[in-house]
Formats: sequence, structure tokens, C-alpha cells
Amino acid sequence: MILFVLWELNQVDTPADLEMFYRALRPYVAHVPKYTALIDEIYAEMWHHFLGGLS
Repeated sequence: MILFVLWELNQVDTPADLEMFYRALRPYVAHVPKYTALIDEIYAEMWHHFLGGLS
């Protein structure tokens, strides 16, 4: 599953795509704290990447 998530994240080009991907995926991993933390961390890093590209 992690490889699929990373492959899908590679397809994310806009903040709207990232938000849609995160909202779709997070409920599926919410019952596993380790995966929830990983998805949250990836989401935060991607947002930082997008915001860094805007400045």
C-alpha cells in the first residue's frame, strides 16, 4: 500500500489535488496510528513544498 501511496503522490501537481488525495486516503488509514502519522507527515511536507514554490 505504501508504494501505491507514494506513486499516487508523485501524480499530485496542485494543492487541490493534494487535498483531494489526503481526504480520500486518510479514512482508510485512520485505524492504524503509524500509517495515520505517516500520511499526516507526507501531507505536511507536500504543503510545505507547494508553499515554498509560491514564494
